[in-house]
Amino acid sequence: MGFWSSVSSFVSSVVSTVGSFVGKTLSVVSPIIERSLDTWNKIAMVVEVVCTLADILRPNERVEEIGDRAVQASEQGIKPDDFGSYEEYMEAIRNFELDPKKSESFDQKDLLIVGTSVCSKALDEKLKLSDGTSGYLWLMAAANPDYFSGDRLHKIITSPNPMEVIDYFSGKLGPATERSVESRLVAMEKTFDPDKSETAIFQELDSAQDAMRSLNG
Repeated sequence: MGFWSSVSSFVSSVVSTVGSFVGKTLSVVSPIIERSLDTWNKIAMVVEVVCTLADILRPNERVEEIGDRAVQASEQGIKPDDFGSYEEYMEAIRNFELDPKKSESFDQKDLLIVGTSVCSKALDEKLKLSDGTSGYLWLMAAANPDYFSGDRLHKIITSPNPMEVIDYFSGKLGPATERSVESRLVAMEKTFDPDKSETAIFQELDSAQDAMRSLNG
């Protein structure tokens, strides 16, 4: 009840209509669901970078518009479960003719939340990940936006066993696995900046872990 009471009635109604395509991600991002519009705008910018790099979104395509299209299309009976793949569903809502007056009546934050959830589901399906996995990226972006950039999160989600990396930042791994993941992350960081020292990398990793643990309580 606590989580669903924090979600606006609008988003709740969308979940009941659009169904599983958004529901799992909403549960994952529940710790940040009540964050401000400004926070969700920043999260959406990260979503756009990750999903453009993954060929989920087209260049200049915006999360808010995806949310708007998903909502208005659902009102006309266009639902994800009626399509064989996320590509087909995304194409259907792209071709859906929006009602500008309806668009203006929606709360921007609600559209960002729905759009983020739709993009997350599409990303999980394309990368063959468990439903809700990519939702953890947006928690990371909210926890430490300076470190968890769109480029870095794309590297994480497309790496082998990305959930293991996510669990590393949440402090859920045993010592041996944590050391293994740290080695992978050091190598990843070197692709961004070959001259960065391992000391600096470990300092950044420690700060990112602290931010995620604080977010998760």
